[in-house]
Amino acid sequence: MIYRFVMVSDEVPGFLREIRIDGTATFLELHRAILDSVGYSDDQITSFFTADKQWRPKKEILLMDMGLHATDDEYYLMDDTYLDDFLEDEGDRVLYQFDQLGDRYFYLELKEVILGEQQDKPQCTRRKGEAPQQTSDVEELLVAEPKAKAIPQTPPVAHSHEELEEFDSDSFDISELDADGFDISGEEVSEE
Repeated sequence: MIYRFVMVSDEVPGFLREIRIDGTATFLELHRAILDSVGYSDDQITSFFTADKQWRPKKEILLMDMGLHATDDEYYLMDDTYLDDFLEDEGDRVLYQFDQLGDRYFYLELKEVILGEQQDKPQCTRRKGEAPQQTSDVEELLVAEPKAKAIPQTPPVAHSHEELEEFDSDSFDISELDADGFDISGEEVSEE
């Protein structure tokens, strides 16, 4: 089966990536597909979080074991955790923390499960907008007022009802969305 994810950012209006990947792929393969789709280097510590409908995190899937977990704590690693271990239904959500220092995320929603098909390699099938900067500016973080920042609990911004069609309007509550220029119209992918 093939999973079609739509990935957006709450930082950059107009940013969108669509990634198709086999449902039996690992989270490490999805991690690499995300990095490739946004042009990020693979030198940062990242994590996935399965999320509920309000984007609250449930389970964390780590890039590597940092030795911070007690031996009887349950934890998951990207290279041996498969997408279909945690994701199976359209509308399932995942947070991808790409910048731990800045506590920044991409939002992924499983938009479609295509049964009876397989795909050897993940593929970015749609690109819109520029990705946010990969890492936070350390000096900027040091001078900023300390805040208790939590994992985002609202979906990214959207512009109009037509633009929400890509997200299947019944999977997002329009009242949660902000009208700040997010464009997800049906234009074809253009390679950057």
